[in-house]
Amino acid sequence: MVMAAAGLLAASIVVFAPLAMAGWHITRNRVLFFSTIFFIILAAAVHILPYAPSLSRLVSSFHSTISSLVLSSSSSPSSNLGCLHSLYAINFFDDSDDEEKIRWAWTRKRSAAISACKFRELHREEALEFLSGTWIVVAGDSQARYFLLSLLELLLEDPAPLRSQLFKFHSDFSHTLEDEHLRVDFFWAPYAANLTSKLLELQHSGNGSGSSARSRSPDVIIAGAGLWHMLHVSDPSDYGASLRDLAAAARSLRAPHLFWLNLPVLVPGLLNTAAKREKMTAPLLSRYDEELGRSNLTLPGGDFRVLDVKEVSSLCGRGCTGDGMHYASAVYGALVQIMLQTLVLIRTSS
Repeated sequence: MVMAAAGLLAASIVVFAPLAMAGWHITRNRVLFFSTIFFIILAAAVHILPYAPSLSRLVSSFHSTISSLVLSSSSSPSSNLGCLHSLYAINFFDDSDDEEKIRWAWTRKRSAAISACKFRELHREEALEFLSGTWIVVAGDSQARYFLLSLLELLLEDPAPLRSQLFKFHSDFSHTLEDEHLRVDFFWAPYAANLTSKLLELQHSGNGSGSSARSRSPDVIIAGAGLWHMLHVSDPSDYGASLRDLAAAARSLRAPHLFWLNLPVLVPGLLNTAAKREKMTAPLLSRYDEELGRSNLTLPGGDFRVLDVKEVSSLCGRGCTGDGMHYASAVYGALVQIMLQTLVLIRTSS
């Protein structure tokens, strides 16, 4: 670098000194002028060409430094992770009374901070490429099953043939996309205690040997339970104890990405049985939410990131539910995209 600078200085002296002389004599001797110009060209070539590689590296280094500064200011790990707090800035809209025609989008009226995050819904090919080689486990109650349906609707060109298999009464489900080496499993686990057993089972299988998918832990786990407990047990303290057991089981896993589907907004007037209307009340729901907060299951004290069904269902409103507890596909579709965007932000920040 020092030699390149010295060479450039010497070349400048050789170039500009004769040029000044040529200007002084131009009106007196044209032959001298053109001779001087020829000399300047030769001298510049002799002095500068040996340092061309170093100068090229100098320019390249400068460009790389500027590029790094621009990238760090626009997509640094801290700014990427900060975008996680803005993922729920979404709107729902529809053109009819049909809840299946409801659509969603990240809000158009964004603050500068949200606009800088540049959230963008992943389409099928992008999602398949991003999730290639991934083992995804979805476990829990009916909310988890609807979440998985929305994920399959994104990943598959025609998920209809699998819908009947997915919604078999209280059944598990598995599907593999061979070309992408992408595996999706669903485990029916309506109680938190069921989820604890399933996580311990997955941990045991992940400690095995062999080349099959079962010889490793899942890469992503999405879990959620509580609706059945509200209806059939109706004991917030018992629910909290089972969540703490689940939190302990999660700590034994080999660090997959863990997501928790919390309870949705319930609309008592739309619940379709007398037992649900009697037991699944707003005060009881509030106590269940409090138990989740005290359980250390979710961040910052636990290992699960919340996929906020309550927030998204609230944004969509009571017009998005027909039975008071399950919501339009747009709600679960939004949650799928929020999960994917979370994984994108985490990956680009690591």
